[in-house]
Amino acid sequence: MVMQFIQVAKNKQSLQLRDLLLDGADPNQRDENGESALNWAAQLGHTPIVKDLLAAGADVENRGNLFGAPPLILAARGGFRGIVALLAVHADVDAQDQKGATALMRAIERPDSLIKPLRKVNSIVKTLLNLGASPDVRDGEGYTALMWAVHWGNQEAIRMLANHGADINIKNNAGESALSIADGNGDTDMVEFLCELGAEN
Repeated sequence: MVMQFIQVAKNKQSLQLRDLLLDGADPNQRDENGESALNWAAQLGHTPIVKDLLAAGADVENRGNLFGAPPLILAARGGFRGIVALLAVHADVDAQDQKGATALMRAIERPDSLIKPLRKVNSIVKTLLNLGASPDVRDGEGYTALMWAVHWGNQEAIRMLANHGADINIKNNAGESALSIADGNGDTDMVEFLCELGAEN
């Protein structure tokens, strides 16, 4: 029964999932790795299934051993802005995955022109910030969301983070600031942009 429920969620079988829920299926069933149907739906971008699971009371903070992150972070990493918006009103927007990264950080990383274009990335960043996500949470290496935005060359995200109070001069565990990261990358445009925002040399 558990694997059937999880498999239905993974396969985007919305009607079958609803039938199982109506028959009394536990929305918080987990697979052998501890991943729930909501974890899988968020990871794979299955919006209707996310909606049904939330309505059934699925745990928005569950994290399994395979992904090591709650559903919000999984959706943000995949660039699924609609799912992020659904989950963010219920979940801890500053929750961290096994490497200490938040949904903000995972949203910003690895933009892709087709799967995860910058417009989706920045829409997710805006949503999370508007729902109270802290821009200065640090991951396991001391990086903030702003530092990751510098790494990926995302000036719009940096501006949004700064407008929501991000400390542009904070340093990571290696003693690097956003400015020194940009300088180390040889990104002169980013260095100039950060200086305009008040970065200290």
